[in-house]
Amino acid sequence: MQTSVLPLFITIIGIFVIFTLVVVLLARHFGLSELETTIALLFAAAPTASSAYTLAQQMGGDASLMTANKTIQKAFAFLALPTCVAVFFAFIAVY
Repeated sequence: MQTSVLPLFITIIGIFVIFTLVVVLLARHFGLSELETTIALLFAAAPTASSAYTLAQQMGGDASLMTANKTIQKAFAFLALPTCVAVFFAFIAVY
Protein backbone atom coordinates (compact mmCIF):
# COMPACT_ATOMS: atom_id res chain seq x y z
CA MET A 1 0.00 0.00 0.00
CA GLN A 2 2.00 2.90 -1.34
CA THR A 3 0.42 6.34 -1.18
CA SER A 4 1.81 9.73 -1.99
CA VAL A 5 2.56 12.11 0.86
CA LEU A 6 1.49 15.28 -0.97
CA PRO A 7 -2.29 14.59 -1.03
CA LEU A 8 -2.18 13.65 2.65
CA PHE A 9 -0.27 16.82 3.50
CA ILE A 10 -2.73 18.95 1.52
CA THR A 11 -5.75 17.48 3.32
CA ILE A 12 -4.14 17.89 6.75
CA ILE A 13 -3.28 21.54 6.09
CA GLY A 14 -6.63 22.15 4.39
CA ILE A 15 -8.76 20.77 7.21
CA PHE A 16 -6.81 21.60 10.33
CA VAL A 17 -5.47 25.03 9.34
CA ILE A 18 -7.29 26.69 6.46
CA PHE A 19 -10.83 25.38 6.99
CA THR A 20 -10.77 25.95 10.76
CA LEU A 21 -9.44 29.48 10.26
CA VAL A 22 -12.19 30.25 7.73
CA VAL A 23 -14.86 28.86 10.09
CA VAL A 24 -13.62 30.98 13.01
CA LEU A 25 -13.39 34.13 10.90
CA LEU A 26 -16.90 33.60 9.49
CA ALA A 27 -18.28 32.88 12.96
CA ARG A 28 -16.74 36.09 14.27
CA HIS A 29 -18.02 38.01 11.23
CA PHE A 30 -21.59 36.81 11.80
CA GLY A 31 -21.42 37.60 15.52
CA LEU A 32 -21.63 34.09 16.96
CA SER A 33 -20.97 33.77 20.68
CA GLU A 34 -17.81 32.14 22.03
CA LEU A 35 -19.66 28.89 22.74
CA GLU A 36 -21.21 28.75 19.26
CA THR A 37 -17.86 29.54 17.65
CA THR A 38 -16.12 26.85 19.71
CA ILE A 39 -18.70 24.28 18.64
CA ALA A 40 -18.31 25.29 14.99
CA LEU A 41 -14.52 25.06 15.39
CA LEU A 42 -14.72 21.55 16.85
CA PHE A 43 -16.95 20.36 14.01
CA ALA A 44 -14.66 21.98 11.42
CA ALA A 45 -11.51 20.41 12.87
CA ALA A 46 -13.00 16.93 13.18
CA PRO A 47 -11.28 14.29 11.05
CA THR A 48 -12.82 12.62 8.02
CA ALA A 49 -15.71 10.26 8.70
CA SER A 50 -15.03 6.52 8.65
CA SER A 51 -17.64 6.03 5.95
CA ALA A 52 -15.38 7.89 3.51
CA TYR A 53 -13.37 4.71 2.91
CA THR A 54 -16.48 2.72 2.00
CA LEU A 55 -17.70 5.50 -0.27
CA ALA A 56 -14.31 5.76 -2.00
CA GLN A 57 -14.23 2.00 -2.51
CA GLN A 58 -17.78 1.81 -3.90
CA MET A 59 -17.33 4.80 -6.19
CA GLY A 60 -14.02 3.52 -7.62
CA GLY A 61 -11.87 6.09 -5.86
CA ASP A 62 -8.47 5.68 -4.26
CA ALA A 63 -9.42 3.59 -1.21
CA SER A 64 -5.81 3.16 -0.06
CA LEU A 65 -5.32 6.93 -0.04
CA MET A 66 -8.54 7.33 1.95
CA THR A 67 -7.35 4.72 4.46
CA ALA A 68 -4.07 6.55 4.95
CA ASN A 69 -5.92 9.86 5.06
CA LYS A 70 -8.32 8.68 7.77
CA THR A 71 -5.54 7.16 9.88
CA ILE A 72 -3.29 10.20 9.77
CA GLN A 73 -6.16 12.64 10.32
CA LYS A 74 -7.41 10.77 13.38
CA ALA A 75 -3.90 10.64 14.85
CA PHE A 76 -3.32 14.31 14.06
CA ALA A 77 -6.73 15.32 15.43
CA PHE A 78 -5.73 13.94 18.82
CA LEU A 79 -3.30 16.86 19.13
CA ALA A 80 -4.90 19.35 16.76
CA LEU A 81 -8.34 19.65 18.36
CA PRO A 82 -7.10 20.88 21.76
CA THR A 83 -4.56 23.08 20.01
CA CYS A 84 -7.22 24.66 17.78
CA VAL A 85 -9.41 25.42 20.79
CA ALA A 86 -6.46 26.86 22.76
CA VAL A 87 -5.44 29.06 19.83
CA PHE A 88 -9.04 30.20 19.41
CA PHE A 89 -9.31 31.24 23.06
CA ALA A 90 -5.97 33.05 22.78
CA PHE A 91 -7.36 34.81 19.70
CA ILE A 92 -10.48 35.81 21.66
CA ALA A 93 -8.35 37.20 24.49
CA VAL A 94 -6.45 39.43 22.05
CA TYR A 95 -9.54 40.79 20.28
